[in-house]
Amino acid sequence: MWSILNGPGSEIRPSFYRQRGNNKGGVMADPAFNKHKEYSRYAAHCLGLTPAVTDQEDRVINREMAAEWLKLADDIIALSMPIK
Repeated sequence: MWSILNGPGSEIRPSFYRQRGNNKGGVMADPAFNKHKEYSRYAAHCLGLTPAVTDQEDRVINREMAAEWLKLADDIIALSMPIK
């Protein structure tokens, strides 16, 4: 089943993916990316529930919730970017 997280092109690393070095010279994932992933999963979950909901108003609410989760995911990335 296609979703936001496993749809076409999901094997490509998102352009917002950033890494930082730790104090030992290694690389660790940016915590903002982890939150972005988490919020994107919440959005996918909301959208995944939508087909099972019979009431049209509730379907709209599920889609709106998914949109808000995606907005939060994008905001967390924008906030983590350094100001130039």
